[in-house]
Amino acid sequence: MKKQIYLIPITFLLALINYQAHSQNTILWEITDTINKKTSVILGSFHQYGNSFIDSIPIIADYLNSSEIAIFEALNDNGKTINMINDRKDTDIKRYIRKKTYYQLLDLSKEWDVNLNKLRPIELSWKLEQEYVKNKCNTVKKSDNWDHMDSYIEFLADEKGIPVSSFETYEEQVELISENYQTPNWKKQNKRIKYLTNLHLSPKINQEKCANAKNYKSFKIPYQFDIECPSNILIKKRNAEWMIKLGDLTRNHKCFIVVGYDHLRWKCGLLEQLKQQGLIVKPLNIK
Repeated sequence: MKKQIYLIPITFLLALINYQAHSQNTILWEITDTINKKTSVILGSFHQYGNSFIDSIPIIADYLNSSEIAIFEALNDNGKTINMINDRKDTDIKRYIRKKTYYQLLDLSKEWDVNLNKLRPIELSWKLEQEYVKNKCNTVKKSDNWDHMDSYIEFLADEKGIPVSSFETYEEQVELISENYQTPNWKKQNKRIKYLTNLHLSPKINQEKCANAKNYKSFKIPYQFDIECPSNILIKKRNAEWMIKLGDLTRNHKCFIVVGYDHLRWKCGLLEQLKQQGLIVKPLNIK
């Protein structure tokens, strides 16, 4: 009997600890500096959701409107990065991929804001991934005016006269992508580009591709705070660089911070690093 009396609460406790370490039903986190009496909020974003998703959670706008400054990965540059890409020389990608795939891509890219023939191999792969999530996983509705939730929140901040800042520029992000993937050539990306193109053309929805978007919408984020970070530039290196600014910002201002939710996960995530700096971090309940 004694074993049973102690076994049940211990098992429950271990399950609770494991749940808290790996998952929280939220995308919003409160960051408090008790010394300077400043409380900030971090939103882990899923970039490809449209404005209707943000509008469906009024508490997001409430926290934004009560902030002193809004901070993003990068600020909307009004098309400068798009122009930078479109000003490149043509890569004439039909020389590197199958003719059939090329003409399929031409059709798929008719509504894109970037010229297909200006994209680097990894950029084309990323663009195909993003467009699939938006169009096939229905993260952006036809009625949405914004297809990027971070940019929409920046627009809301501007409307309210809230100062905005960023950790980097879109131009720097483009270069970081190339650096992380060591500027892969067409030969290395050819197979993936063909696969992604076929996904777009298939009448069936790839549930695996839509799983992250679906889980995000349900606030089922596997934060895994006890797991080591993937050692790539796009997460680990950027997190370390952002923390140089973020610690001071949260101590001196009431911030509203918007970053991709992957930047909040794992041991090297911003949440764990803020804890290590002595700030109190807790999940905010979303009804």
